[in-house]
Amino acid sequence: MSVTGQGTPLTQPLADAAHRRGNVPTGIEDHVRGASRPKGKPPLWVVDRTLEPQMIGKFITFLSFGLLPGGRKTSLPRPTAREVLRIVRPFSEWALPPHNHSNRSTVDWMGVRIGSYEDEARLMVISKELHSMKTRVWEGLAPLSERRWKELKLDDPQNFHAACQYLVAVTNVFHYLNHRVVKDNLRKTCNLIWDHLKPYEEAINALRSAASPEGYHQPVSVTSLWYEFIGAHYKYISARAHQWVIEHIYRLRAPIAAALAIHKPVTPGAHDAIQWYLTNKIHDLQGNVVHADSTIFMPTDGYNGDPLPAQDWMPLTEQDRRPFRDQPITWHANQRRRVADYTARLRYVARQEQYKEVAEAGVHNLVSRPMNDPMEITLIIRSELSSQTTTRRELRGEPEPPGLGLWLDYLSDSVDSKLLKWSYVAYRLDHEHNDGQWNYFKERFEADSADWGQEYEGIDEIRNISKIHWLDGKELGIEDGDIEAVKKHFKEYVKSENAPWQARQKMFLVADGDVIRSYLRPGKVKEGFILAVDAKFDPLEDTPDEQSPGYNGSVRVLGSLLWDDLGAMGLMQNQGLRDLWPLAFNNPSRIYEGPLPRSIMPSGAPVAESVAMAQRYSTPQQVSWIVVAGILGNYFFGGSG
Repeated sequence: MSVTGQGTPLTQPLADAAHRRGNVPTGIEDHVRGASRPKGKPPLWVVDRTLEPQMIGKFITFLSFGLLPGGRKTSLPRPTAREVLRIVRPFSEWALPPHNHSNRSTVDWMGVRIGSYEDEARLMVISKELHSMKTRVWEGLAPLSERRWKELKLDDPQNFHAACQYLVAVTNVFHYLNHRVVKDNLRKTCNLIWDHLKPYEEAINALRSAASPEGYHQPVSVTSLWYEFIGAHYKYISARAHQWVIEHIYRLRAPIAAALAIHKPVTPGAHDAIQWYLTNKIHDLQGNVVHADSTIFMPTDGYNGDPLPAQDWMPLTEQDRRPFRDQPITWHANQRRRVADYTARLRYVARQEQYKEVAEAGVHNLVSRPMNDPMEITLIIRSELSSQTTTRRELRGEPEPPGLGLWLDYLSDSVDSKLLKWSYVAYRLDHEHNDGQWNYFKERFEADSADWGQEYEGIDEIRNISKIHWLDGKELGIEDGDIEAVKKHFKEYVKSENAPWQARQKMFLVADGDVIRSYLRPGKVKEGFILAVDAKFDPLEDTPDEQSPGYNGSVRVLGSLLWDDLGAMGLMQNQGLRDLWPLAFNNPSRIYEGPLPRSIMPSGAPVAESVAMAQRYSTPQQVSWIVVAGILGNYFFGGSG
């Protein structure tokens, strides 16, 4: 074993070849502005707040109801409903002396620290590709739905490279979040928010003490709740992302291993071309496993409330550099240490598994088998799979049932709530097609858009409220194609008594001539799309946006993505139409087709410093407490557009 401690003569050439194939993570430098000079066409750069802004609302919801991401209920004391509302009001309006000197609310300060004019220190500028996948992963959304995976034919061996790009894209999110600079930025943001929650906590406890006749009261630690909430969120999204990557690696590996098991080389000896082709794929998937198992974590070392100080800059010791770990490993917050432990342990366990297989097969059989014997190759693959499973369990523990996901949990809990905004209002804005063609379009579109959630069980109630409410523009006196007139009608309609139950209020759908034709083409249902329109976009007032160049307030969206992609992101408030527009550039017809990990993005125009880029999205200095108070309902019951 000591002979192969640093690998074999083939180790480095195989690693170099895998790098050239581009099927495994190779670093995030090309995705972070200023880290390196990106190869090829420059990406579209966008501003990233390492802590997503919607976390403010989700934390307020957690304070109100006590449910942590993943479904567990906190055991810590929580503020009362009235106390929670005070988080959005200036201290001067409700706190007792000496806590009442500030004219700003805690929520104001939380928004400032996440990223604003007042505090831009921790904003990052990254590629749209990375940012898009990060926002999905952050909300526990599937990187790609089961239906979309099948539509893209990613199980097809010819599309192996494309399939790997989705695996790489997810893992790259965690390479980014675990980068020492980014991890430190995220930690500082969370700790600054902790610092702002502390006065709020003290003011609440002062009121409780004053209201108690004998001065006795149950104290509440909002800072402890913040730490618990953040840690649970990190753990939840990491577990879901890891499960998705590993499941799809296994899915891709099974047919490759089966093909290797039945392929008979013409002559015994070295691997033939087919075996090299297939084993290269196995090698690439193995690389993705290593990255996923050791990287898809979000540690909280150095966070206020965590007993472990920041581990980012701990150097590797000579013991850490040992090529093998003969004892079970444990998790470590330091990324380099974790990777070193994992790879060394995997190497050791793999050797042990192979020795075990050899012993069971018998030395005579081993010697008599040529290198390219299918049984020999199968033995190695089986040993690798077993060693990966063992090492993964040591590092990560036993996986927990993932559940449906945050967005489906929200929907399940609120199917009967009037606060939920989930269904769509849709307008017919084309009458060149006759009523027969219109009805045929509607039938095909509704069947297409309803075919979602193949990977989920027990969501019939959610399907029942996933409705499209049609209006005819002609009957409303609106000319075909007049989007601005529809916006005006929609804004009044959704506030009226005639508005459909649970209809979205910030976005509506339009079926124009192009939309209808996309579903009338024989056999082309999978390419059918609908036009999604931002009801609040004003072409006269909205200034050009260099983070979404050319955006005009609407995006064509594949019908198959209406609910579990566009709808889910609207529900979680992580990406709107403006954010999706650049992803439509991969399609000649400018249709949003889902996340595109190696997409053909519009070239990034020269941009100013990150603060200037963030101007459009910077958090306002003052937040209306009346508006934010709505978070108590909107975030829990679906404040979607």
